[in-house]
Amino acid sequence: MREIEFSAKRISDGKWVYGVPLKVYDEDEYIMTDGNDVCGYSQYVNHERVSFAIEETALSHIDPETIGQYTGIKDKTIIPYKKIYENNIVKFHRIRYGDIGNEINIDGVGKVEYNEFQARYIISPIGNTGYEQSLCTDWKGGESTEIIGNTFDNPELLKEA
Repeated sequence: MREIEFSAKRISDGKWVYGVPLKVYDEDEYIMTDGNDVCGYSQYVNHERVSFAIEETALSHIDPETIGQYTGIKDKTIIPYKKIYENNIVKFHRIRYGDIGNEINIDGVGKVEYNEFQARYIISPIGNTGYEQSLCTDWKGGESTEIIGNTFDNPELLKEA
């Protein structure tokens, strides 16, 4: 089964939290952290909600602009493996084959994004590092994807490549 998880920055202290996003009253956004049960109830009078309660110990108030979904791919350059999320900045090495079967090495830096048209995660190149790369698990020998930061904590990396 595919693991569904999101990351976002907690407003109170700027730390990254992981879990499932939740919007309360169409205003504040939270992440329900893993391993905690959330209890809530709603009462409706004439089709309008008049009360709502939730166990806040399982929630972290987050900045919605920082939400990124887990891609299902891990950075395998370090142990333990780190999960790769949308908005991570990664250094990548890919091997492609030319028209005559020659090996072409592609190295670059890019931002992890979801491409809705292609319905997949991609590495959007930063600077002059070539063209869009696929974020995939089926690496051939020698291919890699390494997390070097994210767009919120390391905006300078968006300019350096």
